[in-house]
Amino acid sequence: MGSLRGVCRASATGLLLLLGSVAFTCARADAGHPWRVIENSHFRALSDDSVDDVEKLLLELERFRLIVLKLVTVKVPPDAPPVDLVIFNKAGDFRNYTPNDNITGFATDGRDGHRLIVMPARVAHADAMHDVRHEYVHTLMMYHNYNLPRWYNEGLAEFLASVEIYKDKDEIIVGEPPKGRRSLTLYSFDKLVADTIDPAQTSLADAYLQYWLLTDYMLTDPQRSSNLSKYVALYNSGMDSLKAFKTSFGMTPQQMFRTRLRDYIHHFKAYRMKFDFSGVDTDFSVQPAHKKEVKGMRAVLAGIDWK
Repeated sequence: MGSLRGVCRASATGLLLLLGSVAFTCARADAGHPWRVIENSHFRALSDDSVDDVEKLLLELERFRLIVLKLVTVKVPPDAPPVDLVIFNKAGDFRNYTPNDNITGFATDGRDGHRLIVMPARVAHADAMHDVRHEYVHTLMMYHNYNLPRWYNEGLAEFLASVEIYKDKDEIIVGEPPKGRRSLTLYSFDKLVADTIDPAQTSLADAYLQYWLLTDYMLTDPQRSSNLSKYVALYNSGMDSLKAFKTSFGMTPQQMFRTRLRDYIHHFKAYRMKFDFSGVDTDFSVQPAHKKEVKGMRAVLAGIDWK
């Protein structure tokens, strides 16, 4: 994938301008770990983990929430419901609802049709929080005014989920590649943008790294970001994705890879900036979870069709 050659300092306002507008076996209940509902104004977690650990995870998501809302032009309504999460104390309990051990976090339709993000409190040798951040970006982007094409929708979620947070310094770094995804098996960028890649013949990790690469290239330059906004507008007008891309950038996605991205892979940079985290909501309420809610949650997760 190439090495990160440098970290540039930038203001949050400066980067904001670049972003522009654009059925498995049920698990047994864990005796000795009572289920609780732990929530603030933005997140509602159903968990059998300790209250302290859950609140730490939610505070990390609170910080990430502020970053996403600062860097993208999406307005969440004041009366929007809190995002629902299930946080399992034991990774084994979480694994009972996934088809393989490669999944460290996922989202599905949950309470009242709201998006439900599911994760273990701890998982060895994996970054569950990256996947949860990714799904949370999708949750926020549901409030976006535009319909985003798949490659950009997924690329933006990867781009934002990879933000490094240094809360002790009130700094963030934006633009680093997703951890653990530095190797790259290339698929046709034309097919990626047209969304015609055959899932059965694709490594999702590689495809998502290409989504990230193309998105990173677009968002870290003012002119490219402006062209991206034009592309999204044309796409929303009903124009074919590839035609909208070529109209906006003057070349096909594959031509862009050959003449621009191939070199960019080895010279991309990340951006370090100060960030104000004073808007974090630390006011959590804790109450016992009703058995009916826990039972309903398990029924929802057991009924997921992973095919």
